Amino acid sequence: MDVQCEWQKQEAPDKTKPVEEIYPSPKEYISLKREVTDEDCAWLYGELKRYDNFTGTSWILSPEPEVNNQLPIPTVESIVTSEEFINYEGNKKAFLVERLKIDGYQRKTLHERTIGQRDNPTWHMLRKGRLTASVVNENEAKRAFQELTELSVEDTGLWLQMEGMLGASPDGLIGKNGLLEIKCPFTHKDNTIAEAVASDNFYITKNEKGEYELNKEHSYWHQVQGQLHLTERNLCFFFVWTTKDTLVLHIKKDPEWAGKLLKLKEFYVKHLIPSIVNDLL
Repeated sequence: MDVQCEWQKQEAPDKTKPVEEIYPSPKEYISLKREVTDEDCAWLYGELKRYDNFTGTSWILSPEPEVNNQLPIPTVESIVTSEEFINYEGNKKAFLVERLKIDGYQRKTLHERTIGQRDNPTWHMLRKGRLTASVVNENEAKRAFQELTELSVEDTGLWLQMEGMLGASPDGLIGKNGLLEIKCPFTHKDNTIAEAVASDNFYITKNEKGEYELNKEHSYWHQVQGQLHLTERNLCFFFVWTTKDTLVLHIKKDPEWAGKLLKLKEFYVKHLIPSIVNDLL
C-alpha cells in the first residue's frame, strides 16, 4: 500500500539548550605543547643571524634597547610628541628643523652607538623619520674583500650631517679616508662580473678603455656619493661579490655632487617635515 511521503521530524528535546551547546565552536588549534619562552626566541634569533641576511622576523626578535640607555640624539618622534613641541605656538616646522641639528660630538657618538646597523635597535630608532641610504651588510662578502685586498675594515653605524636630516650607513670604514660599500647582486649571484655586465640594466659598465666603472646614472652612484659626503671621506671601495667572481672599484668623491645634498635637504623640509608634523600630532 502506498504511504504518503513526509519529512522526518526530529524528536522534541527534553529541555531547552543554548545555541553554544547545540552547535559548539571548533576547538582552537594549538600547534605547540607548551608556551614559547624567551630562550626559544633567543635561539631562533641566533639561528636567523647565522644566515648573514636581514629578515623581518630577525628584527622583531632583536633585543629592545635598555630603558636607561640614553640615546646620543633625540628621535624625530620624541621631538614631535614632546610637550615643548606640542605647546609651541610658533612655526612648528621651523622648531623641528632647529631641534634636529646635532654637534660634532653627537655625530661621532651616533655612528659608534649604531655599529651593527640592522642588528642594532638604536640604529633603527634613529633612522626613522630621516632620509637615509643603506643596504644589508653582507658579512661573507666583507670577509672576501679583506682577504682579497688585505685591508682592515672597521665596523660603523649611522652618520648624520649636522642638520640631523640626512644620513648614511656605509658597510665599513677603511683607514682615515676610505669607506666600503658592498653589493651582492642576487640576480647575478652565479655569474661572473663579465656576464653580469653583458646583461641589460646592470649598474657596472665598461668605458671606452675597456675598464669597469659604476654607472653615474644609477642610484648606487648617488648612494656612494652621499656616503662620501656625509662621512667626510674621499674614497669608496665599491666591492661587487658573486659566488663566481669579485670586483673592486675605487670611486672618488665628486665635489659637484654636494649640490644634491642641498636639494635633498630642501625636499626634506618641504615635504617630509610637514608629513611628520601632521602624522604624529
